Amino acid sequence: MPTDRLFIAYRRLVESVGLMRKLDAGVAVWSISLVVVILMWMPTFRRSFAGRFVDTWSYGELLINWSGGFVRRGLYGTLAIAFHKLTGHGVITATSVIFVILTLTQIAVLFRLVWQYRNNYAILLLISLSPVMLLFAVYDNNSYWRKDSFLNVAVLLHSLAARECLSGVISLVNYRKIFAYLIIPGLIINTLIYEPQGLFVPIHVALTFSVLRHSTLNRSEEGTRKAVTTYIVGYLCTLVPFVASYFAHGDAHISAMMFESVQSWSGMTQQGPMHMHDQSLAANNEFVTALEPLPLLIYLSAFLIGPVMLGFLIQCQINPRYGDEQNSVFWLFVPPMLLFLIGYDYGRWINMITISVVAYLLHIPCRSELVSPSTTLKFPSVYYSWVPPFLLTCWIALYTLGWSVPAIDPYPFKYTFLTVWLQVIGGFLRVIPGLAH
Repeated sequence: MPTDRLFIAYRRLVESVGLMRKLDAGVAVWSISLVVVILMWMPTFRRSFAGRFVDTWSYGELLINWSGGFVRRGLYGTLAIAFHKLTGHGVITATSVIFVILTLTQIAVLFRLVWQYRNNYAILLLISLSPVMLLFAVYDNNSYWRKDSFLNVAVLLHSLAARECLSGVISLVNYRKIFAYLIIPGLIINTLIYEPQGLFVPIHVALTFSVLRHSTLNRSEEGTRKAVTTYIVGYLCTLVPFVASYFAHGDAHISAMMFESVQSWSGMTQQGPMHMHDQSLAANNEFVTALEPLPLLIYLSAFLIGPVMLGFLIQCQINPRYGDEQNSVFWLFVPPMLLFLIGYDYGRWINMITISVVAYLLHIPCRSELVSPSTTLKFPSVYYSWVPPFLLTCWIALYTLGWSVPAIDPYPFKYTFLTVWLQVIGGFLRVIPGLAH
């Protein structure tokens, strides 16, 4: 009976509301934000399994390989070829699975890091729903299946390990084991997959230095000299693949061999990014230094409005005891900014830099008053009177200017923002009738 179904749905809704009232408001906002972010990613996941991204630049870049010799960015494609030879299947489904895992890992680790800010709704909502953070590829699916995800996962996991070490959950000895057996091998693998990882190593160095400094100050561990030696040797090892990748540009013959090795089973119809390996090192340097001033200025403006202000907002909430760490964040911006000299994917560079710097800031404990339970669903005190205009300015700038600047797309007013949120609302509307069953 329809009446019975409506009554059952109403009763379950009342029970849910009653449960929410018993929960801490911060936990409720954190949980809802997590669900919303995952729902926003679902259409992108579905498109990836349907093979919608096979003709994109991202897929072609993934399949750059070492069939014709060692070149930069070739590890993932070489492993894809090995997978095809072993199983006889293509890699579209496997790639979809890998990137779903990478994305869910980023979401899980980021929300674990922002758990300490669950009662600070401004920071929680800004970080979780920011278009320059995890949702970047949701609004621009051409940025999905990009190798940036490997770099983002690395810095988020390292930030979480550093956070747990500062909070006393893991010791310096165990952190050193994580560093030697997971972090450094991961950075080396990431560099062979995507060489800009080398520009983000300073952020990892800062995380390690933060752990080492406070573990030494607290005298919680011995063997500091051994730890320092391990860290120095580890980070020096990451320079080897970075330098080797920088000089390994290939030539036209290598590019042709790369494409030939994957053409029959990958679904690729043209060389795409593999064609970039036709260039010599000198030709590539000439290409990347031919900057277009207007797009660069537009994206640098969006960069200053968005990520820098987001970093400043987090800095204001950091425990004063860790003031040295928050002062270090400014120089961390400098090496990754070199990305603006190697290509026109300015929005992509902003996304990578923002995630890395925010991950670094989130490893630092926040002020103690921010972790106390709260049952009032409102923005914290008068200190956030500037947050609404900041949010409005940031979102208008990022969505009006967009990732597609006039040099690439003559229509900067994109419809993807509205489309994504309509999909989320539609998902909720489909779920509500299910309460009656």
